[in-house]
Amino acid sequence: MRRRPPEPVQDPRETTWFLLLLSLVVLVVALDLATARHYWISVVLLVVPGLAANVCSVGRTASLGGLTVLALVLLYGVSPRYGGTPGDWLTIGSAVAVSAVCTAVCRYRLQRERDLMRARVTLRALQRTLLQALPLRTADVEVHGFYAPAQADALVGGDVYAVVESPYGTRVLIGDVQGKGLDAIQTGAAVLGAFRESGYHLAALPDVADRLDQAVVRHNRRAAEAGQPERFVTALLAEFAPGGALSLLSCGHLPPLLLHGTRVTEDECPDPGLPLGLTALAGPGRSPWCPDLAEGDLLLLCTDGVPEARDAAGVFYPLADRVAERLPAGPAALVRDLRADLGRYADGRLGDDAAVLVVRRLGAPAERASAPEPADGSRRR
Repeated sequence: MRRRPPEPVQDPRETTWFLLLLSLVVLVVALDLATARHYWISVVLLVVPGLAANVCSVGRTASLGGLTVLALVLLYGVSPRYGGTPGDWLTIGSAVAVSAVCTAVCRYRLQRERDLMRARVTLRALQRTLLQALPLRTADVEVHGFYAPAQADALVGGDVYAVVESPYGTRVLIGDVQGKGLDAIQTGAAVLGAFRESGYHLAALPDVADRLDQAVVRHNRRAAEAGQPERFVTALLAEFAPGGALSLLSCGHLPPLLLHGTRVTEDECPDPGLPLGLTALAGPGRSPWCPDLAEGDLLLLCTDGVPEARDAAGVFYPLADRVAERLPAGPAALVRDLRADLGRYADGRLGDDAAVLVVRRLGAPAERASAPEPADGSRRR
């Protein structure tokens, strides 16, 4: 059975607007009857259908338009105060035309709203497919974070992240696709698909990175054949082994922040590799490194849309300083405060998509059992 398209959510204020416009018609007619004709107060009735087209349904817009025409007919064509001059009938004819046009405009507006809602439903489904809902928990870590698109109406973009619980521990990916738009989303989807497969099956983290690189190369080859631009992806991989050891591998991505107590340390990669899709220039050569992440410490991963956000004076967002101001704090509170602070700092105008992941390693089994569950109470892979 064919499903009906989603209807726009009715504005609860529509009835209020309808009653106000209806009162305006009554008020204008009363004032016109109470004053001399040369004031032409009744001409104000011509704006009623236009206002209704912006705030009311098609039926109510047509009703107010018809009521406007009826009021003018009674005033100009029936009332003994008026002589029914050609000018009067011209005004009535104009009201008929305006009402018809406004009803058509209202129908077009509602159709656009339905199309926009249909697009939003599609984008939300795409977002659920590409990006995992946060927070989430595995046997080794709990992950909190947020994704803030540069465009206010966008739900997905070129920033990607994923968490995979594998036999070798929990693996976390955060990446930033070059550019924006649908092409960037397609490239990000190729990276996520490769990570969810290779991140589970391959034992070595460099091998996972190589598979991601191959996925980007294959995607670029198909994009070039279709006349689309080739893209590269910066990425950072983290592996939390069951024993507690942390391994990081950089593919040209921003270094992570290690949060210990009230101290924030930027953990520079000693041997950063090239972004995914560019290894043909110098070969793979990516090596992991193992920073010390004690129990209770946090690992913060982000894309460049965060530190490159600017305030009104053009100053970049001081991520490390803002994080330090909020420590010690749990991952949920830190993520919530950072998202609000970033929006205030940039006045809601991000120059690029921004994604943040805050990861806390779970220690003893008792701690794992007491860690918070995701919002829906399920565990996600």
